[in-house]
Amino acid sequence: EMAVTILHQPASTELTSLGVCLMKEENIRSALLITAFSCLVWNDSLSRYQAAAFVCWPLIKQLMLEPLCPDIVTNCFTMSLQGLQKQGVHELIIDAHLHLAFEIYKSLRPRYTELKEVMKQVLSISSEDVNRFDETLLNPSIDKTDSTQLEFNFENLCMGRNRILPAEQFYQDDFISDPPQPSMKRKRP
Repeated sequence: EMAVTILHQPASTELTSLGVCLMKEENIRSALLITAFSCLVWNDSLSRYQAAAFVCWPLIKQLMLEPLCPDIVTNCFTMSLQGLQKQGVHELIIDAHLHLAFEIYKSLRPRYTELKEVMKQVLSISSEDVNRFDETLLNPSIDKTDSTQLEFNFENLCMGRNRILPAEQFYQDDFISDPPQPSMKRKRP
């Protein structure tokens, strides 16, 4: 019951005053971002959900106007996508990870072209599909206030046209055509 209560709390989008002060220091900022985003690939589903929904986005949002090291941005985006791969079979966790990844991509892609390459490498998405989404996202004539359609397109891009859950895309069924027969007990001489 406690887990259900925690999962349905509204996400806070603001950092506390201590968080804002810590994020202003460049050395501390990098460590906080890497630590917070590393939670996205843990085995604990509840921790992954809470990190994606309540911690990671407010940290990134705080830094939207400040320059970030491209390696940090790439690492954070990679971890958000790897969280989908790791155990992305729970709908609530998938939604939190996809929303986080979409917001990062939408907000930081115009400044960091490296994010486009991460999409191709981590999720094995074709270059044409990523380029098509990129053109839609970066097109100034498209209304950015209706991000629902953009987020839906991003979700389709990440999950594929077959709407397969991300974690299921990375499991492979290994079948052995002629499995060895169980060994017979040896007779003792």
